[in-house]
Amino acid sequence: MDMIFADDLDQEDRVNVPIASEVRNLPRRRSLMSAKQTAPVTRSTSRVFLLLLVLLCCVGCDACNPWPKCETDEHCRADKSDNPSKQKFYCVNNKCQQCRTAMDCGDPSRQKCEGYRCVQKTCADVVCPSPKRCDPNTLSCGFICNADGENPCDGDPCKVCKSHVCVAKPPVCTKDTDCTDPKKICKNPGTCQAECVPGCSATKNNCGADEKCENGTCIKVSCTPSKIYFDLDKSYIRGDAKSALRSNLDCFNKRKNMKILIEGHCDERGTRDYNIQLGKRRARSTKKFVQQLGIDAGRLCTVSKGKEEPEVANASTEEDHQKNRRAVFKFVESCP
Repeated sequence: MDMIFADDLDQEDRVNVPIASEVRNLPRRRSLMSAKQTAPVTRSTSRVFLLLLVLLCCVGCDACNPWPKCETDEHCRADKSDNPSKQKFYCVNNKCQQCRTAMDCGDPSRQKCEGYRCVQKTCADVVCPSPKRCDPNTLSCGFICNADGENPCDGDPCKVCKSHVCVAKPPVCTKDTDCTDPKKICKNPGTCQAECVPGCSATKNNCGADEKCENGTCIKVSCTPSKIYFDLDKSYIRGDAKSALRSNLDCFNKRKNMKILIEGHCDERGTRDYNIQLGKRRARSTKKFVQQLGIDAGRLCTVSKGKEEPEVANASTEEDHQKNRRAVFKFVESCP
């Protein structure tokens, strides 16, 4: 090949024809340009590869879904390192929850899933057909009571069982006369606690002759009327005797269930028959005065003892004779 020199070319040709040095460097320039164009492509490919590798690792890596975040139930495993409960959870709305439905809580008859948490059921969750009701211990439906007349019913002493339902218990009595036993009266009348119990009252006074009714109870009356005394061979009521009889009035009224027997007594002087008659007059005058004090005549009865029962036997002084001239009061159930 002929050599071409620069001096042999005109200005125009010199521009279009590469000189020998440029021709020699041409392959090297092309190699450099190719390397520069290839380098960005290689780096971009590496970045994409690394990103894909990270994503692939994240798919099976727990660290990519920290508790309680999740995408599937697999992320809520019991053996997951950051699962504090160490129990199986369920992925609900991208969050690990204790349950999704009641079936996740073990026994659905005893537990329910509420707010994605397992909670114990109560009777509020149980619907029982009437008249049955829910037993809070078993959550089962059953009758409140079984046998008619059962009392207390459902723990209420004021209710009784009727047709498996607790109804108000009717009172046993509303007044004393509802109690057939003559010695019993009505306690707590008209209430569910009403009952016939031994006792007495204003409407049913069943106390004995020597008793009185006090606060519903018959009690023994312990009072003894004072005796009164008379002058020799007289039957009128002296002033001191009137005072004594007025004092006796309270005792007479306390034992109003009893009859009052008035005994007329004489001293030992005089005949038997005479003293019997004198004793009658003394008993009768005493009865009349007591009657005037307000004691019913039907409660009063008299008897003459004459000189047969002296207080001081074989009296020899006027003082002893005075003690024998007297009227004595005794409470009896009936007059002789």
